[in-house]
Amino acid sequence: MDATAAYRIASGTKFSSDNSARVAAHKFITKPKVAAMVQAAMDKRAKKVGFDADRVLEELAKIAFSDFADLFKEDGTLKEIQAIDPVLRKAVMNFEVVVKQGPKGVEPTTVLKVKLWDKLSALDKLGRHLKLFHDTKVEVSDHDGGPLVPGGSLSDLELARKIAFILSKPLKKKPTK
Repeated sequence: MDATAAYRIASGTKFSSDNSARVAAHKFITKPKVAAMVQAAMDKRAKKVGFDADRVLEELAKIAFSDFADLFKEDGTLKEIQAIDPVLRKAVMNFEVVVKQGPKGVEPTTVLKVKLWDKLSALDKLGRHLKLFHDTKVEVSDHDGGPLVPGGSLSDLELARKIAFILSKPLKKKPTK
């Protein structure tokens, strides 16, 4: 899955730098015929393992919408693994059984640790897929619309004053082209 390494091996050419190998690999892999062959190989691999966009979204949804409380019985103890909903089990990242030895004559304590995959990351990925988030860029410019950069005709103090003035005003979104 590394175009540069694959190109080095396939071409048998020694390159003077990593950059020249990367450029040559990019030129090669962006050729329509080569890109189509790579895509066909990736599609074949995905089909072989039962991997597609719907499955990825389903797995992300299992993590994103899992409820940690469903791991426990009503008395607060952890359910047996077989009793946990299979959908929720897929949201479990790590399950650990720790036996802590107590002082002599005291029964060891068993501690069960369960860690779920990161819900916020899964929700973020699903939200981005659904285009729920709109990243905005904020540009700061002078009164003429030019960039506000140090090193111009302004002293550092004048520049700092301008920046403070600009930051004290409500931001206006610049229209996108």
